[in-house]
Amino acid sequence: MTSKLAIALAVLLFALAGARAQAPASLQPLGISLEEYAYPHPVAFLDVTVDGKLQKLAYMDVPPTGTANGRAVLLMHGRNFPAAYWAPTITALTTAGYRVVAPDQIHFGKSSKPDDAPVSFDMMAAHMDQLLTALNLPVVSLVAHSMGNMAAVRFVRSHPARVDRMVMYGPVGLEDYRRYVPPVAPDRCCHINST
Repeated sequence: MTSKLAIALAVLLFALAGARAQAPASLQPLGISLEEYAYPHPVAFLDVTVDGKLQKLAYMDVPPTGTANGRAVLLMHGRNFPAAYWAPTITALTTAGYRVVAPDQIHFGKSSKPDDAPVSFDMMAAHMDQLLTALNLPVVSLVAHSMGNMAAVRFVRSHPARVDRMVMYGPVGLEDYRRYVPPVAPDRCCHINST
């Protein structure tokens, strides 16, 4: 039984190695800023400062495709997602007449990934305020998913006049841990140890 299992495993590994060698060019690495990954709408960049250094905040600003209702929605993504995954939501909202803004937070998607700056919900809230100011959007409705809810709550608490309503989808960790858990440096939370 053991030798049959070893032979089956060897055949499987050989087949997988052959499949990997014949992988199409479309399966090539995307780059740290998802340079080769197509977003559903044009991506623009806002210059923001993180720990005194200039960084790029990527975002999609999508106009309504249906009759414009004069309202805007800010979408805040979850931890393991770029803003591109909001494509069906963007389509539904723009068809209903909303302008939709879908940013990639710093450290995510097409935005800058500074090695020496911690992931911080306060920073995310400040960047959303800067983005809305740059886009001349004084008030938005806010839709957040997963980790985005933590940043969204921080944004609403810091800038309550900017949000008329908020939808929380799949909220996690909404407790305010700032007093108990300081921001974690990227080398402790965001990089895979290759050893």
